[in-house]
Amino acid sequence: MRAALAGPVDPALLTGPMEKLILETPRALPEVALQDMADQAASLAPTRGKWLVLNLWATWCMPCREEMPALDKLAAAGRDITAALGRVPASKVAQALAAQL
Repeated sequence: MRAALAGPVDPALLTGPMEKLILETPRALPEVALQDMADQAASLAPTRGKWLVLNLWATWCMPCREEMPALDKLAAAGRDITAALGRVPASKVAQALAAQL
C-alpha cells in the first residue's frame, strides 16, 4: 500500500497490516468523477489539503476485508481524516486510472 503523508506519523499506527505502508511525498490527486452511496456526484475537492484515505476494495478480496480494522483505527486516531471507501469493479478502476495517468 502506498501513502503520501503531509506530517509526522505515530509509529503505533504503522503496526500490523499497516506496517507494509510505503510513505511517499504528497502530490495532488487528479479530479475524478465519483459517486456517493446515493449514486450522486461527489468530489474530492473538499478534502484538498487534508488527510485522505481512498480505499477501493471488493467483498471477495480477503486482504481488503482484513485491513478494515486498521483503517478504522486510523480514522479514529483523532485527526481530521476523511475515509473514502468504495466497492468498484476492477475493470472500472483500471479504466479510471488509465484515463488519469
